[in-house]
Amino acid sequence: MKEDFPKVSVSKLDTSPSEDIFSGDDDINLDGVCGLHSETQEETNSDTLGQGEAEEEYSEDVGDQEVVLEDRESMVSEATEKIGSLFVEHANKYLIDDPELQNAVIDFYSDFDRLNTELGNVFQDKTPEEVQEAIVGVEHLCESEETFKQFAEDYIESFQSTTERAGSFRRRDERFKQNPNASDVEYQLGAFKESLESQVSDAVFELAEKGYRPFESGMDENVYSREQFIGFYDTEIQIPDLLKESLMEEGFTIYLRDMDDRTQIRISPPGGRRVRSSEWKAVWDQVSHFMSDNVNEAVKSKNVYGYHQEFRDLQDGLKIFVK
Repeated sequence: MKEDFPKVSVSKLDTSPSEDIFSGDDDINLDGVCGLHSETQEETNSDTLGQGEAEEEYSEDVGDQEVVLEDRESMVSEATEKIGSLFVEHANKYLIDDPELQNAVIDFYSDFDRLNTELGNVFQDKTPEEVQEAIVGVEHLCESEETFKQFAEDYIESFQSTTERAGSFRRRDERFKQNPNASDVEYQLGAFKESLESQVSDAVFELAEKGYRPFESGMDENVYSREQFIGFYDTEIQIPDLLKESLMEEGFTIYLRDMDDRTQIRISPPGGRRVRSSEWKAVWDQVSHFMSDNVNEAVKSKNVYGYHQEFRDLQDGLKIFVK
């Protein structure tokens, strides 16, 4: 039940929507465009100007750079608002019949703070003209319902994996404000259910109730991996053949990874198509349903992650405070 969720990019398997749409292959030299001197020009100044004059010009250059950075930040901010608004508007227009896809696009493009940071990285080497061309490209994408839907389908894994991480923290904070007292299972696991990724949370809790000791779950930390997993303290875990066969029919592969301090159930999704969060949830629900009750008491470790114990300590403190 990691609360520090990994960053996962799975659109086109290894690029984000913004990177794929807006990143060009051409290297752009911003010398002059951003008011920055080239290395050759700086060397000339040092050779021909007195030290006082050089320091004065350097100070002016720093001031010019600060103005340019402010202008660039303003440009990116305006582009972010325009691009985000276009995607949200047309998701509401074109994706009414597919609520999950619609919500994935809206959640991704309505988070302007995150989008502004992402587009700031994408646009850092672009001229204002190129940024405007990118906006025109989005407008063109939004002209066709068919093209817009295909784009959304191509990137739904990236949309959902990106927003899920932020969503888990938000849900955890809201839960703590509304009801900070953990259930017995939450206390045992060392985390609120709301802090887990939503596609796997039900399965984690059902497995805990069956006697397993899960302590980590969700998307893989490897940025290029599309696998998901649940990690256990338990030393002996068996995957039923019926579960393997059922998932194989849907194109998923399930296997065990035996590690020094944990055992992981890992699932690889089918290649060649995108897998939505709702489908991942159905897969994990199958896992928790088919797994038999665990009667093995042996564990590899009882406290791999300290924040689970910190959670229990906090709960103990709340109980004392209430008394």
